[in-house]
Amino acid sequence: MSQIIIPPGVQSVTPTPTVTPAEGLANTTAQPVVNQDHIFNGTTWDRLHGNWRTTTGDTGAKTTTFNGATQTNYDSVGAFITVRLGTVSGTTPTLTIAFQFSPDNGTTWHGLGPNLSNLTSSNQTAGLLIGPTNWSQTAGATPANLATATMTSITVWNMFLPRVWRLTYTIAGTTPSFTITAVDVNYIGGA
Repeated sequence: MSQIIIPPGVQSVTPTPTVTPAEGLANTTAQPVVNQDHIFNGTTWDRLHGNWRTTTGDTGAKTTTFNGATQTNYDSVGAFITVRLGTVSGTTPTLTIAFQFSPDNGTTWHGLGPNLSNLTSSNQTAGLLIGPTNWSQTAGATPANLATATMTSITVWNMFLPRVWRLTYTIAGTTPSFTITAVDVNYIGGA
């Protein structure tokens, strides 16, 4: 059994069974607190997540350009984001998906990296893999080991996943309609 050493002036707190762990728990003490199930984000306490999966909620039939829902990365270093399409209609419809991050918790947005593109027909899938590593088999090479297989478009970034992010969807063409059936986020690693 390993021993945890707590510095002087810091108390250890373990949540009681009557407390359900959740995001944004208030800091109830003026002293610094170490909690083995949560990490302090500077304002509130967040659960430790590790690898976990969620969805963005950016689904449904879409006919015009829109911004996806704001997402919070609690403690992961990266993510694999998958966008799946259902029915697509219109004359020369195109969907381009861009990644944005916010340095000020959702007030200002900046684009990062190349876009996911070439989405033009029904039942296509696009993927964005973000993580602080070289995903290729050879340093500096295209990530040949990540073949698209059944994916229409895949983009790979060698960077950390920002805390606050979203996807933006640019729709073009004549009377275009894209049914987005799922936007899955598989977070990678953590604190």
